[in-house]
Amino acid sequence: MTGASLGAWHGLALIGTGLLAERRAGRLVHVAALLFVAGSLMFCGGVFLRALGDISLGLVTPAGGIALLTGWGVLAAAALVSPAR
Repeated sequence: MTGASLGAWHGLALIGTGLLAERRAGRLVHVAALLFVAGSLMFCGGVFLRALGDISLGLVTPAGGIALLTGWGVLAAAALVSPAR
């Protein structure tokens, strides 16, 4: 899987997160969206820089991957937990 395809999949995840935010109140959905945006910028940006200019960002790329994985977990929690009233 390439950085471009990962960026595309997580772009779709952001759309799904926005649709879920319309139906559920609470912070978890917004936290998941923030993690997807930050993770995509860090991970995909690091992959692109490495491929195009042989520039390493050190631990930024793995931290972005962790943010993306955490975003999926938070999104799953947001979908399963009943919203606070």
